[in-house]
Amino acid sequence: MKKLNRGVTFLETVISLGLISIFSLILFPILKTSNILNRELVQKGLTERQSTRILNIIENSIINSSPIFKNYLGRKYIKNGVGILKEEKLLNYMVKEENLAKISDRGNVLFLEYPRCNGARVEDNILLFQFFNNNLLVAQGEIVDEKIKIIFSDTLYQGVEGYFEKKGTGIAIEIVIFKENKDIEEKVKGYENFNIYF
Repeated sequence: MKKLNRGVTFLETVISLGLISIFSLILFPILKTSNILNRELVQKGLTERQSTRILNIIENSIINSSPIFKNYLGRKYIKNGVGILKEEKLLNYMVKEENLAKISDRGNVLFLEYPRCNGARVEDNILLFQFFNNNLLVAQGEIVDEKIKIIFSDTLYQGVEGYFEKKGTGIAIEIVIFKENKDIEEKVKGYENFNIYF
């Protein structure tokens, strides 16, 4: 008996290509949707970790703040080394008495008296957190001739708004994080007690 070398027929090729095309049409949208969901979940996880880290920085700063001994202009408005201000301008060079006169129970600036040790002596510093122009900024100031001069400032978080609110012996913090299209992505809330000496 003779063996015939049988190849693939045109009809078999067309049917195979048709099946592959059908499976591709079904599979590619599923893979694309899965990839989009995966990216959104990863981004949400990164956002949550970042916002939690920033919230922890602010809360640790509140708990570690305490009244300093140097006098400065406007100190009469600050109680227990902590103040909340409503300030529409960026505090980036000086904090003046008229800024501190805007003390409030709720505002966009958290003012902390923050003594720290440089290894040899204790330095009386001022620490500021400010929500401004969709950013969360941090600034460090020092007292020079009874004036608060900002010596360092940086952006902690971009694409956010928020506020600080005095509640009892603590500070409530709310941060609203926006997506690139300005929709709200997440709201994060925190609270920390400050030290009461007076």
